[in-house]
Amino acid sequence: VRQRLPQRERMAFVSGGKLWSGQRQHIAADRRVVRMTMEDDLLIVGCGKLGQRVGKIWSERGGLVVGETRTDRSHAELRLSNINPQLKGENNDAKFSNALFSANSVGDVDDYLRDVHHALDRWNEKGTFLFTSSGAVYSQVNGKPVTEDSPTYEIGFSERTDRLLKAEKAVRERGGKVVRLSGLYRKRQHWDHQMWIDL
Repeated sequence: VRQRLPQRERMAFVSGGKLWSGQRQHIAADRRVVRMTMEDDLLIVGCGKLGQRVGKIWSERGGLVVGETRTDRSHAELRLSNINPQLKGENNDAKFSNALFSANSVGDVDDYLRDVHHALDRWNEKGTFLFTSSGAVYSQVNGKPVTEDSPTYEIGFSERTDRLLKAEKAVRERGGKVVRLSGLYRKRQHWDHQMWIDL
């Protein structure tokens, strides 16, 4: 999941979720794409606002979608989007060609990594495994803008960045992809709804 910008206007990640002042947001609500793979099933681990948005578009393109959640509070809403809800730990041995891990990076570092590895084990590697990380991993000094090429914090800086950086490493080692999102939520608006979806 990423925002599509011209080559000269790459996304920057800064505190508060704002883009670098020299950039423009080329965002249009009616310009979203999903590139389907040869295998059209998708597992979404952490099927919240972002996951549901991806799942809805995926299912509209004819793909089978399973959304895993910690509770069943959103299951009725997920079904309305043609997403098959599943509780964490329930029937969780099935393999999928594509997987999106978008669960919140909360809790113990080891527990979070265990969830990432379990999701990777459910991926059959025929399609894409995408892990949604955060621009929070970038080492920011005095509120200055950062870009995709900026250094990240060292392991040990905080539990949150440790969770994300270790998860990123695990995903890359297994052949998955990582995207670092920034500014998804601001003033109660869901910026992910205005992002290009490109799996």
